[in-house]
Amino acid sequence: VGNRRPTGEWGHVKVRGAPTMSGYLLAPQQASPFDDEGWLFTGDEGRLDGDGYLYLRGRIDDAINRGGLKLMPAEVDAALMDHPGVREAVAFAIPHPSLGEDLAAAVVPARDPLVDQAVLNSFLAERLPGHMIPSLIVTVAEIPVEPSGKVARRRLAHRLSSVLRVQHEAPQGPIEELLVDLFQEVLADRMQPGWSAGRFTNFFLEGGDSLSAMRLLARLASRGWPDVPPRMLFERPTPAAFAATFVQPE
Repeated sequence: VGNRRPTGEWGHVKVRGAPTMSGYLLAPQQASPFDDEGWLFTGDEGRLDGDGYLYLRGRIDDAINRGGLKLMPAEVDAALMDHPGVREAVAFAIPHPSLGEDLAAAVVPARDPLVDQAVLNSFLAERLPGHMIPSLIVTVAEIPVEPSGKVARRRLAHRLSSVLRVQHEAPQGPIEELLVDLFQEVLADRMQPGWSAGRFTNFFLEGGDSLSAMRLLARLASRGWPDVPPRMLFERPTPAAFAATFVQPE
């Protein structure tokens, strides 16, 4: 902040000139949003292209730090809404025991039923880097908004807590049983005593990260699954989703 960024590089947006406000009407005691040179800090992140056009990619306060990798959730929103089955989408942070923050998304379907998370994650994987793929995508009838009509991303995890809770069900079939056993082996040191995985347990929401994912894939390989691409676990992070994609090797 305070230094002009090179063309094409993202940075904090400041503006000044006649159209800008002079202060906060109903909160004159609030600290001035202007710096010593008269620039107004907008709270947005943006970049300038070679022709001088300004592009915005989200509010700085909305940025999510996912294990040290920063992402702007508005970019995930836009990618999700490119899918024909999604009418509205909003990505937001949820707590994570090792990453600090993880990424979830709520979507309003454009038609019923909505395509499942694995399909949406595969769609996103063609458009976004891996750290911008949500660990959880939930379907909602509408996106919760504040009285102002805006979406408060930082409060969405609380407001959607009821749909973020995953129902526990016993595994069905040998593939799900194998995955449930491996989830419990790999995540045992991060779980409370008595914790058990189920067919809808999300590996990453329960504390898994890229390193523990590699350990899980190594154990899968030792049990006759040597060719599972790492991205498959990120796209299908539950035993049920995994089993729906793969068949038991010979």
